[in-house]
Amino acid sequence: MDCAEQLPHMKTIVGVLMHAVDETIYVQRPAGKILAPNPEILAAAKERGVVFYQGVHSLGGSVASAVQREMGGMPMVEIIAQTYKTISTGTKVAVESILMAADAGHLDMQQEVVSLGGWKGGADTAIVARPAYAHSYLDFRIREFIALPRQGDS
Repeated sequence: MDCAEQLPHMKTIVGVLMHAVDETIYVQRPAGKILAPNPEILAAAKERGVVFYQGVHSLGGSVASAVQREMGGMPMVEIIAQTYKTISTGTKVAVESILMAADAGHLDMQQEVVSLGGWKGGADTAIVARPAYAHSYLDFRIREFIALPRQGDS
């Protein structure tokens, strides 16, 4: 069951696929590559009006990542991403999804948004936020945590 089925009253639902088109760079994991989303689930969600966006991560995977790989150091955007991960990886993903959807023109920037994020198998974090574009990131505000996983010792 997808978000469109769970939240039929929502005005717009944007699915952000969290890797750029060149997935060989962005989805390498110790257990191997993450498989692409199930095309049948994507098609069913699209039929219910879900809009999907796929692009470069706002908080990593950009030009700054290339410079970091070649020259070392840590770009400011990576420090921001790692800081969100101290709360939960889902928090970082939920924030990044909003920035990406905003930059792609999919959000009403005058409305608060609900964003879900997760890692390794599904969403575990949900936030309400005032959206911002990546270039105006300092205007971004998390208004509320709806769901946040308890963090393990690892």
